[in-house]
Amino acid sequence: MCVGSRCDDGRGKSYCSKICCMYTAKHAMLCREKYPDTEVYVFYIDVRTPGKGFDEFTAGRWRSTASTTSKARWGKVVPQGDKLLVQASDLLENRQLHIQADMVVLAAAIEPDKSARPLATMLTATMDTNDFFTEAHPKLRPVESPTAGIFLSGACQGPKDIPETVAQAGAAAAKVIGLTKDHLTCNPCVARSDEGMCNGCSACEKVCPYGAITYVDKEFRGPGRKTVLRRVAQVNPAVCQGCGRLYGGLSLGGHGPSGLFQPANHGGGGCNMQVNERFQPTIVAFCCNWCSYAGADLAGTNRLSYPAHVKIIRIPCSCRVNPMFILRAFQRGSRWRDPLRLPPGDCHYTTGNYYARRRMTLLVSLLDYLGIERERTRVEWVSAAEGAKFAATMEEFAETIRALGENRRLEDLRCKQM
Repeated sequence: MCVGSRCDDGRGKSYCSKICCMYTAKHAMLCREKYPDTEVYVFYIDVRTPGKGFDEFTAGRWRSTASTTSKARWGKVVPQGDKLLVQASDLLENRQLHIQADMVVLAAAIEPDKSARPLATMLTATMDTNDFFTEAHPKLRPVESPTAGIFLSGACQGPKDIPETVAQAGAAAAKVIGLTKDHLTCNPCVARSDEGMCNGCSACEKVCPYGAITYVDKEFRGPGRKTVLRRVAQVNPAVCQGCGRLYGGLSLGGHGPSGLFQPANHGGGGCNMQVNERFQPTIVAFCCNWCSYAGADLAGTNRLSYPAHVKIIRIPCSCRVNPMFILRAFQRGSRWRDPLRLPPGDCHYTTGNYYARRRMTLLVSLLDYLGIERERTRVEWVSAAEGAKFAATMEEFAETIRALGENRRLEDLRCKQM
């Protein structure tokens, strides 16, 4: 058992194939029932039987068939005449086993089909590192793909037995029935194309992880009242998830980056972010709507205090943060900037925080070039349940900025009160 599964040396799969233990027990029991004179040896690392009645099956009927089971690490199988010599190491008795067998059955690892990766590319569906399709949420949306209209069932999502596959297929069918209505309720926070600025480069279409962007030829009124045919981006609101990843030419529900650059008195800042002569650091925190912003809300609900000069800007995902937002925050008088998000792999939009991490890595090099201390820009992983961590992080970083003092780099003197 576990041939090619649970391998930590890189030669096989790191995951458990889940169904091997039960099928091996079933085959050993049937072999003994049909051929009573057969000696059956089963080598295993662990017997994992978490399903309903599974443990009773392995502990009762399987062991009662007089099959020899050993917690052993198999070594190799070599031909020896008309037999097969199996070498293994008994992990309980700490001895070597040598068995001459007529037949050797390997419980090999379950692998995804090779055509799964091209299919995922065509459907803009997400996959994990093992080429299994990933669900939108493991608990709340287990049969839905992050791409709208794509549903999952069976072993395409991971190793599953027949009852689990049937149950998941029924759930996926129920979700599909919900799409047969005349009207669908969708997320109102979707991207919008600025047709006046779009040049039809197709960059947005290639980057969008949900395939919500297409390009169409549209007529515009040009100079001299002439009709000009231009290629512009068009967003499908039923497919768009509003992740904000395409910050180049698309705004999110009409709230584009221009809203951050307007003078204001609220979080996000304007020219009066720093008006006191006594130095008090202004901290701008870009918080993901699905994780760190909920963590900040939890900190307030639990009455946990953190510095009042923390200005929180809620964003749909950490990938929405444009490096220009950070530079503009420094220019407007912010002494520190903190993007908060979920750890990689836990993003609501699957890969959004990977994009954010890549951009922040490039931003650090840019800040070094501009002479701004790295300590003034921090990236932290805060989930929705970590309100205490959010408050502690803000307290700690506020002390760090006070120790660094005021930042004079990139400062727009027009934003200073004279």
